[in-house]
Amino acid sequence: MGVFVCLFTGLALLDPVSTSFSVTAQTERISVNILDDNGSRINLYEATIYDKGTEPIYQGFNGSLKLQRGTSVQIERIAYGPAILTFTTASGTTTGTLFNESGKFVRHTGRYLQVFLENLRAKADSGFTTVVPIDGEVSIGRSIDFETFRESTALFRSGQISLVGSSRFADSFDAGTIQLFLGDQIVFEKQQNNAFGFVTINEEPGMQASYRVAANQATVLKSGPQIEGSGYAIRATKLDRLLKSPTYQFASLFFGSLVIITTLITFLVDIIPNKNLLRLLRK
Repeated sequence: MGVFVCLFTGLALLDPVSTSFSVTAQTERISVNILDDNGSRINLYEATIYDKGTEPIYQGFNGSLKLQRGTSVQIERIAYGPAILTFTTASGTTTGTLFNESGKFVRHTGRYLQVFLENLRAKADSGFTTVVPIDGEVSIGRSIDFETFRESTALFRSGQISLVGSSRFADSFDAGTIQLFLGDQIVFEKQQNNAFGFVTINEEPGMQASYRVAANQATVLKSGPQIEGSGYAIRATKLDRLLKSPTYQFASLFFGSLVIITTLITFLVDIIPNKNLLRLLRK
């Protein structure tokens, strides 16, 4: 019996826990590094498009932009203002390819591209919203130190992170939910796969993001100077698994019951044959 208890204890201590983070957020700024070509296409409606020059290369453009792998996308929209999508690439010669409404090729874009989307609330009222796919690395929020005159800083507004843990010998389990607040910044450490989800720009202020990613842990940084103690790390722990995993709960109940039953049997075996001791106990 002791061998089984030791094995279970060793398994609980040595079996590593992986964490999957599901993020939903309302933010005014988000950055995505596109690592794959899967679904990396953005539909554009009445967009104003710039390259390196000061004059737009397209005004009122309707069509789509297919992003090239390795492109970095920064999306910024303060309150109900226009959305500014900035595309850059360091590894290639193009950020993507523009297509018209019929899906026909228009042109390859350069290493820098900027897209302005305006009148977003009116467009949402008419049934059109902009969706940007997430399939890569995500950075959401930013450090807030100070603002300059007549310039507004894009803020993280609110959100939450749901943690789901898993391990080799246990089913997935809910490891809790963390609320995010104004000015927070989220950093994932040792990301194990691409973040997958989307950003939607619609009638709401800023934009809404929903994505999931597996990582060793996430760090929530609070606003202000980034010094030691300005944030906290979150992840699913072995204690979460022991308390919330159905597999481990059943195993704990099973072995706990065996220990109680074994202890009771041992006690009875030691006590019952000793009749003299029983008589003394009765007296």
